[in-house]
Amino acid sequence: MSGARRSAHGCSRSSSTRRRRTARASRALPLSSLAGDGADEPAVDPDRFQSDESPWAGYWAAPPRPWQKPERRLLSLEARERLKAALAELPERQRLIVALRDIEGMSAEEVCTMLNLSQENQRVLLHRGRSRLRAALEQYVDEEDSPAADLAAAARDRALAHA
Repeated sequence: MSGARRSAHGCSRSSSTRRRRTARASRALPLSSLAGDGADEPAVDPDRFQSDESPWAGYWAAPPRPWQKPERRLLSLEARERLKAALAELPERQRLIVALRDIEGMSAEEVCTMLNLSQENQRVLLHRGRSRLRAALEQYVDEEDSPAADLAAAARDRALAHA
């Protein structure tokens, strides 16, 4: 009798496994079903290619814009972090004016009104803050072991070679 129970239990387990697999399969969709109404539209606009009359028919009319090189992107992120740190070190009023003008995009008049400053005082504080930020970025670029220094040197060399 115990053998009969195992057999029945085995069948039961097998049929429940089949039911689960069937349920899973019914939830799966082929990718073609997700395309929707625009399934017949090309992935790339045909106008980006040479016409059929061209000797280069089917080739790019203008090649896709290249992506930024990963090392340049990393340097950009690193420079941004240095700039954020330098901004945090500015005196409070310079930091506030630089942030309002250069980050928030406010006009000089708006900043003067908001902070109750004269045009001259706002201009002096903005100039001092920007000068300190520029000095911090120059220091970063001039560091000998900095990847930014290598990039800046390569750019200078290219400019001299083309001059």
